[in-house]
Amino acid sequence: MAAALTAVALTAAALVVSGSAATGAPPSAADVAEQQARADELRGQVRSAQSEVDGAQSRLAELSVRAGAALERYAAAAQQQQAAEAAHWEESERLTLARTELASSRGDLGRWAARTYRDGEGAAAYEGFLTLLDARDPEDLTMRLSMLQVVGRVQVGPVRQAGDAALAQQDATTRAEGTSRAVRDTTLEAEQARRDSELLVAEQRAEVQRLEALLASSRGASQEADAEAARLEAAREQVLRGMTASAPATNLDGLNAVTGLTGQCRGEGVERFPNGQIPEAALCRLWGAPGHLLRADAAYAFDALAEAYAAAFGSPLCVTDSYRTYASQVRLKASKPHLAATPGTSNHGWGTAVDLCGGIQRFGTAEHRWMQLNAPLFGWFNPSWAQQGGSKPEAWHWEFGG
Repeated sequence: MAAALTAVALTAAALVVSGSAATGAPPSAADVAEQQARADELRGQVRSAQSEVDGAQSRLAELSVRAGAALERYAAAAQQQQAAEAAHWEESERLTLARTELASSRGDLGRWAARTYRDGEGAAAYEGFLTLLDARDPEDLTMRLSMLQVVGRVQVGPVRQAGDAALAQQDATTRAEGTSRAVRDTTLEAEQARRDSELLVAEQRAEVQRLEALLASSRGASQEADAEAARLEAAREQVLRGMTASAPATNLDGLNAVTGLTGQCRGEGVERFPNGQIPEAALCRLWGAPGHLLRADAAYAFDALAEAYAAAFGSPLCVTDSYRTYASQVRLKASKPHLAATPGTSNHGWGTAVDLCGGIQRFGTAEHRWMQLNAPLFGWFNPSWAQQGGSKPEAWHWEFGG
């Protein structure tokens, strides 16, 4: 396609200097008719080129939606992974405590058995203690405990404590194994979602570059065709007026861990802070948006996006909201109950969401279309629920996917 467009441009350039006008003599009617036919052919080629440009734009819009959806899936998968890791840590702590309590209970039984043997009382009970102390694992201990309780050979209190401790360890072991599997599964899912989003964003970036090349070539060819049409029109006027001067020359002008890259502002590890309770010192300020803060990697990606936007529109991204404290979430929920998220759950509270203005807040504007096509290249997306036709359309709401 690029080669075809180049040929179009070369043809147009040749037309500008061809015919009688190139020699300084006035063009004849035949010259004008011939060059008009060439100009019409050139315009047909330009229309064909524009058709391919339109097709590329449609494909780019589709890729943008897919890349945004992939980034959204990755953001959700990363949060699930962090939640699974937190749950596994809690269950591991619980398992450690259960093991300690079981060891303590078995120690009490051992000391009780020693006293019974030393004092010569309750030989049958002593045999029961040995039975318990010889258990190989919590399940074996529980079985032996049940046996001894049935035949009534030991006292109930200390033995019951040991049994409870054994059951607690068994339950803690099962839960810890479950959370460990959840960590593995969510980690694999997050990695796959990350790879999918990276592939789609790379494909979108390549399509943007191809489209830009097509547009540049198409614009150049179209300008050449317009210039040739104007020159021919002037030549036609010359013939009709019987003028001898040549046509005038035409000038042709050509869960909340930092997962992405960070710039100079690295902030702090924000994963240990609850939603809406991240201190300002742990966040980073935004370029072109005074007073606004985001998580370090989200801020770095936002700054790159804002600079690209400024290059296209001549002004930085307009921001109405970024990181939102828990108290501000409560106030917003009270004033806009149907619009605001439940306090403590908003992505604004994690420092990974912004609300934009300056035209972006309305679907269909040039600013919003630019964001749809370019934001995923920088890791930002308009969530599916916030898109036009979504469950709660919010053209202004954009989130960082990492």
